[in-house]
Amino acid sequence: MNPEGDGGIADIEEFLGELMKLDSECGAEAKALLSRFNPGIIVNRADSAAEAGVDEKLKAIVRKYLSIEAECLGAIVEDLYVKAAARKMIPFPVFAPDCPAAQSIRRIAMRLLDRFAVDAPIEAYTA
Repeated sequence: MNPEGDGGIADIEEFLGELMKLDSECGAEAKALLSRFNPGIIVNRADSAAEAGVDEKLKAIVRKYLSIEAECLGAIVEDLYVKAAARKMIPFPVFAPDCPAAQSIRRIAMRLLDRFAVDAPIEAYTA
C-alpha cells in the first residue's frame, strides 16, 4: 500500500475495490475475512504511561489504512529484570514473577481471557 497516494493503492478500501475488479469472488471473500479481523495492540518496552499512549496512535493508523477497529490490550513496561532473565535464558515471568513487566503480561492475559470469554480460572493456565 502507498499512503502517500502517488499512484499506488492508498488504503484497504482501494485495494478491495481493485481486487473486486480482478476477481469479485476473491474480493468478496477478502472483505468478509477483513470484517471479522479484530487485532489487539500491545506496546512493548514502554518507558512510561505517556509512551504507552502510542497504542491509541496505532489504533488510528489501523483504522485509517485497514478500515477496521483494533483493541488496545495494554503495554509491557521496560524492565531490567527482562534483560537479566534473558542473560540467564529464563522466561522473565519465571525469573521475577512480580516484576513490572510480568505484571503487565498478567494484565494483558486477563484482558485476553475476558475478550474471548474464557471461564476457567487463571490458575488453569499458569500451572
